[in-house]
Formats: sequence, C-alpha cells, structure tokens
Amino acid sequence: MNDYKKDHETLQAEVRKFQQEASDAKIWLQYLDSHCEIHPGEANRLLLLEYFNGEPLSVHGLDEAFSNPNFTSRIAFQSEGQERKRLLAELTNVFQGPEANLKDELVRTKYLTNAQIQQKIAGLRDKHELNKLDVPALKQVIRDGRPALEREELPAEYTRKAILQLPPKDLRRLIDRFGSPQINQRLLAR
Repeated sequence: MNDYKKDHETLQAEVRKFQQEASDAKIWLQYLDSHCEIHPGEANRLLLLEYFNGEPLSVHGLDEAFSNPNFTSRIAFQSEGQERKRLLAELTNVFQGPEANLKDELVRTKYLTNAQIQQKIAGLRDKHELNKLDVPALKQVIRDGRPALEREELPAEYTRKAILQLPPKDLRRLIDRFGSPQINQRLLAR
C-alpha cells in the first residue's frame, strides 16, 4: 500500500506540474498577443520561466518582469521591420474591397508609423463591426457616442399661441436655443 501512495503522490505532482505549465503557456500566449513587440521564440519563454523560478505566471507578474531592465536586456524583441510586415499582412486580411483599393491602401501606408498602421487596422475592424449592424442598432451607437446637448428650459411665456405667432426667423432662433423637442412639446400642449 505504501508503494501505491508514493505512486499516487508522484502522479498527482506530475498532473499539477502539467496543469501549471498549461496555465503558464496560456498566459504567455495571451501576453504575446497584446505585446507584439516581444519575439515569441522559445528562448524568450525559457528566460521567462527561469526568471519566475517555478512561480505561476500572471499578467501583473509579466508586466513587472518587463519593467525590469536587467530582464528586458536579455529578451529578444522583434525588429520594427518584422512588426511592419506583420501589420501589413494583418491590414491585408482586414481590408475588404477591390484589389486596386488594397494596393492604394498599402501604398498610403508607406510613410505611416507602425502605431498609425495599428490605428488604421483598428478603424477598419470597427467599420466592419458597424457594417454588420442594422439601422436601429446603428442609431443607438450614434446616440451612445454623441453627448447630449444641455438646453435651457423653455420659459413659460412661450405658450402655444405665442410660438405660432412668431416670425420664421425668430422661431428658428428659439429652436436653436431651446431645442425642437421642447418647442414641439409646447405646441402639442393645449
């Protein structure tokens, strides 16, 4: 029975080690997705595991490690050229439209920085997401993104009769100042 217990404990330790390695790999890959300047090679992963010395990885821990100059001096980063190639490939994948427009778009990126290309890609993704929405959903997105204008309260002296007697020029000024919803509400009140 003693051998069984040892074998069971050994097996449990191996399972815990495997689970920890899987968790570390998942966190590392997620971190690489959001930090594309870091080279995803095996050497970087091994340096990272050595730095953490068996401790579980966390996003906070990775941020802390990459803020340490002694650690980052040993890490391999992607060159700007490699990053640019990756961004242009991503732009090509995201771009929807005629082939000629894609070529024009790639020519336009020649003098853009990598950060500007990333912004362009994010803008195209946002545009694609908006294209999928129906009209009521688009109107809601516009309403959510547009700040509401704070209008003054329409004074009580502007009754329905007074508003109807205003010349068009004065009515336009009244609408600009107080907003058409208040004017309409006053006109509909009897």
